[in-house]
Amino acid sequence: MRQDDPSSDVYEAIRRCAHEFLARTHLLDELDAAVVDTLSDETRGDPALVAAISASNRSNVLHWVRSLARDPYAPVPANTSPDVLDPVYDVVRRGLELLALDGYRIGQHLLHSAWNEVVLSTVDDASTARQILRMTSTSLADFVGGTMRVLLEKFTVHREEAMRDSTAERLRAASWLVEGAPIADARAEALLRYRLQGRHCAAILWSDESTIIDLQQQIDAVLRVPEAPSPLLIKATKTTLWVWWSWSETLTPAKVAERLGTLGPLRAAVGTAAAGRSGFVQAHLHARAVQDLVLQATDPPAVTCYDDVQAIIVAMTDRSAARDLVRRTLGDRLLSSPDLVETLRLYVRLQSNATRTAEAAGTHRNTIQARVDKALRTLPGGRDIPPLQLELALELSRWLSRHDGSPTAASQDDPRADPTL
Repeated sequence: MRQDDPSSDVYEAIRRCAHEFLARTHLLDELDAAVVDTLSDETRGDPALVAAISASNRSNVLHWVRSLARDPYAPVPANTSPDVLDPVYDVVRRGLELLALDGYRIGQHLLHSAWNEVVLSTVDDASTARQILRMTSTSLADFVGGTMRVLLEKFTVHREEAMRDSTAERLRAASWLVEGAPIADARAEALLRYRLQGRHCAAILWSDESTIIDLQQQIDAVLRVPEAPSPLLIKATKTTLWVWWSWSETLTPAKVAERLGTLGPLRAAVGTAAAGRSGFVQAHLHARAVQDLVLQATDPPAVTCYDDVQAIIVAMTDRSAARDLVRRTLGDRLLSSPDLVETLRLYVRLQSNATRTAEAAGTHRNTIQARVDKALRTLPGGRDIPPLQLELALELSRWLSRHDGSPTAASQDDPRADPTL
């Protein structure tokens, strides 16, 4: 942003607008959702990739607005944070084009509109407002253009690397199968070095980059047994593994999930077992559905199996209805006490057995009984709520995220939380 002869009033007004923008926390969610809606179907079908692109969107908005809050007249540098650059690596390895750059221009337009609304509602003087809009429009265009140039450079470098990388070929082959592309079985098997015949199980595993690298051998060992073919492990992103293995009595989804839970700081979404090429795809899509559920939850378990949450996935197809069921069944008073909700959920799941619940929760039976009694007294319908409805509402309450407006969910990020402001 040029420093021609802007007055100190304009300088302070821009800073005030930036702080006002950050205070309106709903704007960040709305802008992010609008940009995600522009993604292709194949991209939106992958929860991990959507989460990475969402993090990039949010990072860019906050980068520009916070820069204005610090020094409205300083040029805003390109955003080269990992949140922005890492998705480029992931997109290239999937064999996708960098169509997300279209989203950058769409995002620029949406951010420009939202910013203009904040300025016009914050600055009373029309002349000052016009000057701010003119200056910040140029600043935003320069920032987006600079960031896009960096992304294109990274895209070119990563694409050249991927052409020499056999693991990238395996990822592209797996992606083609999952997306229903017309690739022959023999060609896919040659690229994957994995047979599509037989009964497959699948999982998606994720953690930080160093943990994924460190644990790959242990994950491979978990999935290897003498009577079964070698498992297929593909690094889908820097922090995510796609995994397939042949079903056997010793490698059922439930048994593998139990073993994965012992490996350390790792998240795992375990799909189902199904046969043939279609089973290869179905098992993975079920794992994706679980991952999508886990990524949106407030405090999910480390390892989750599709068989354990299939009913929740179905019930949350209509999130608005699910949210309404939880609130009408449990009530705001109970939902404001997460410990009581969790105790009652565990108690109901364990067939109303206080002793088993106490063992599972690691506390005294009398404590459990007291919490359960208090929770039941707090329910809007008391003890007259149909058991199935109560159990479903309690399970749903565990999985509804802060984006669903869950009263029990704590905020995971505050866009105003920048110590430099």
